[in-house]
Amino acid sequence: MEFVQTEYSGVFLQPKPEFFIWLEMVLTKQRLSKEQIYFEEQDIACLIPSVTKFKSAELKSFLDTLKLKLLVMALGGFITDSSDFPEISSETFDVFFSLRFWDNVIRVIA
Repeated sequence: MEFVQTEYSGVFLQPKPEFFIWLEMVLTKQRLSKEQIYFEEQDIACLIPSVTKFKSAELKSFLDTLKLKLLVMALGGFITDSSDFPEISSETFDVFFSLRFWDNVIRVIA
């Protein structure tokens, strides 16, 4: 087994209570419960270029774009009626989710 340092950072999407309030509303319409469809183990994790490589303004722009894509990805799996989709914006993302970062991402080769 070999451990290889990478040039990536890990980003983990963490739902906030407001996400679960929204999810309960959507699932109630579908006659489903959160326990039937949401599993913490399936929360989104991404590899992105190392955050240490970005200048401050570049990182903000990158993260704003990433937030929009992650919001659509995270909510899209639960929605069957487009009227349930909230406004897609960085602000909506910040209401529903937070991001955790790891700079020390190691690739394990078996």
